[in-house]
Amino acid sequence: MHSHVCVFAAGTSGAEPAGQLPANPKNRPELLERVVVVGASASAGFSDMKSQPHPLCNYVERMIEGPHSPVGGSADAMFFMSPEETGKREVDFALTKNPTLVVATDFLFWYGYGDVASEDERLAGLEKGSPRWTASPAP
Repeated sequence: MHSHVCVFAAGTSGAEPAGQLPANPKNRPELLERVVVVGASASAGFSDMKSQPHPLCNYVERMIEGPHSPVGGSADAMFFMSPEETGKREVDFALTKNPTLVVATDFLFWYGYGDVASEDERLAGLEKGSPRWTASPAP
């Protein structure tokens, strides 16, 4: 069974899957058997520090209707402090779960955010985060 990585990047017109996702996941229930959420503060359930965070993995868990393993989550609100180390740790965690789907909504954000000398430099930063998934069997 293959795993899929679903990355939604800010500033794009929509989802940009790393693999071919089915048009209707209900036709492929095995896609939702082992879901893992990785990413930064939005995925970690960004909060104002006065209230409890609400991690994305909790919402994804509630959306899956059929039988499945508990949705795993390794999103880290402090991702921005060390994107390369944190990204590696999150990918390593996800791969230990043998995921059928990885939701990486804001995973690449800190690889491309900020003042850079050129757009080429920004794209190079995004490329640093993208190869993290080459260890995944995702198509």
